[in-house]
Amino acid sequence: MSFCADCFKGVRHEGTPEGTTLTIGGIETYVAAPTGEYPKDKIILFFTDGFGLKLENNKLLADDFARNGFKVVM
Repeated sequence: MSFCADCFKGVRHEGTPEGTTLTIGGIETYVAAPTGEYPKDKIILFFTDGFGLKLENNKLLADDFARNGFKVVM
């Protein structure tokens, strides 16, 4: 199987995570919530890649979903 030259090239997002790290059921999670009104009956469960919560990019992506009106639990 062949891959393109850019298939495994990463991108580093810039910014500071704005969500909260919580322990839920003994598991460390990251929660990003919108600042305004949002539908309380809908959330995004964000399952990360192998880098998990330690990769800032994952948190910044969750924050972006939250800015667009969705609560995110990662």
